[in-house]
Amino acid sequence: PERPVPMKLRPLLPCALLWPALACAAGAEAQLTFVTEQHPPHNFLGDDGQTILGSSTDIVREMLRRSGLSAKIDIYPWPRAYRLAQNDAQTCVYTTARTPAREEFFQWVGPLATAHWMLYTRADANISAQSISELTGRVFGGYQDDAKSNLLRDNGLVIDTARNEEQGLRKLMAKRIDLWVATSHTGPWLARKLGAKIKPVLIFGEGQLYAACNLQLPTQDVARMNAALRAMQADGSLQRHIANYQ
Repeated sequence: PERPVPMKLRPLLPCALLWPALACAAGAEAQLTFVTEQHPPHNFLGDDGQTILGSSTDIVREMLRRSGLSAKIDIYPWPRAYRLAQNDAQTCVYTTARTPAREEFFQWVGPLATAHWMLYTRADANISAQSISELTGRVFGGYQDDAKSNLLRDNGLVIDTARNEEQGLRKLMAKRIDLWVATSHTGPWLARKLGAKIKPVLIFGEGQLYAACNLQLPTQDVARMNAALRAMQADGSLQRHIANYQ
C-alpha cells in the first residue's frame, strides 16, 4: 500500500496521567511491535485490507505464543518499516534478508525462511544468461531498499524502482522492464495471483529471511524467540506454515 496501514493502533497517554499513584515506578513495559511490508507469500494484507497474513506472519505469531511474549503487528511500506526497527527499541521488522551490510544494526531472530534470489522475465521473452554480466544493458525492476536490488545496484546495474514486488511484476508484464527481481517464493506466488506468465532467467543469490530486532530490545526476549523457532524447526511446524502458502 502507498500509505501505512496501522493495525489496532491506540492513543497512548503518559502512564503518570493514567495511574498517578504509581507514578510509573513499575515502568509499564513498552509494547513489543513487529512491523512488516507487502512481501507475499511471507507477509501481506488479506483481501479485507486489515488482516496481515503470510507464512512468516504465521510463524511470528506462533513463535511469540511459544515464547510467552505478546506483540502487535503493523504493516507499512518497506523503507518505513525498516527505519522503525532501527530507531524504536521495542520493534522488530520481518521478513528481512540477513546480509553482512545489515548485520551490526540489529539483533536477529530466525531464520524464518530461505529463498533463492531470482531474475524473472516474461514467458515469451527471448532472454537467457549464465551470469549477471551477460545482462548488461537490460532494464531491471526491483523495489526501494530491497537487499536483492541493492546487490544488483552494487554491481553497477540500474534498477527501475517500484513501491513493492507486485508493482514490479506489473511493470514486467507491461514491458516497462526486461527483468524482474524477486525470490523463488514470491515470484511464482505473485505470478499465480495475477495470472502472469513468467519464467526464471537466473539465480543470482540466496537469502536467509529473519526478523531483525532493535539493538536495545532485551537480549533475553531475543533468546526466547530464537529458542521457540528452534523448537518449531525441530517439530516441523515452521515448514508447515511455509507449505501453507506454496
